[in-house]
Amino acid sequence: KQWAQLRRLNQVGKRLAEDIGVTFLDIAALSHTRPDAAVGGQGLNAQRDKIDCVHTCLPGPVDEYVRLMLHTVRGTEQIRVATPRRAPLRFFDSFNATEWHDLRSLEAIGPQTV
Repeated sequence: KQWAQLRRLNQVGKRLAEDIGVTFLDIAALSHTRPDAAVGGQGLNAQRDKIDCVHTCLPGPVDEYVRLMLHTVRGTEQIRVATPRRAPLRFFDSFNATEWHDLRSLEAIGPQTV
């Protein structure tokens, strides 16, 4: 039943992402076109009538999702980074690509308070 609602949930997610200025990547259609995206019906002890949507073949769909995400990020002029010190009032700080490369990792900085 939940899978039948996936299209509607993705539409809601896309609208929410657009409202806060974040790019939404809908990978549902990409997943439906790949035979290795749901592999529960394969393998030695597989039950052909059981589809396992949690496990995938590697390399496989997840690698393509990451490539798509990196391509999208590289194509934008600004990269948005979640900043714990300003959440939940401000979810994102914007940095241009040059500033992003000059920043230290958030893990190295540690938690910050306002």
